[in-house]
Amino acid sequence: MTIEEAKQMATQGDIRAMCSLGDFYIKQNTGEGIREASKWYELAARKNVIYAIHITVLSKKILAYSDLQVVAGSEESVDFIKKIGKKFMIGHRMR
Repeated sequence: MTIEEAKQMATQGDIRAMCSLGDFYIKQNTGEGIREASKWYELAARKNVIYAIHITVLSKKILAYSDLQVVAGSEESVDFIKKIGKKFMIGHRMR
């Protein structure tokens, strides 16, 4: 599957494509790649994909601790991350 195909499938709600895009972008190991990965993981996490929930929390922490902006930058996004962190008992504190 190409990136373009994955994006098309992900925008149509395919959770595997969302996670694949997150995996692709996180491997770029850049601020922009982590931001983009975080966006796709969060979309999958909102569909209760456990893998994506864990990676979403981690990618948001990476962004926070490296002083990069959170992808969505919205209160809603931050509240979602705090909520799922508590739900799955991820004990680290969010900034």
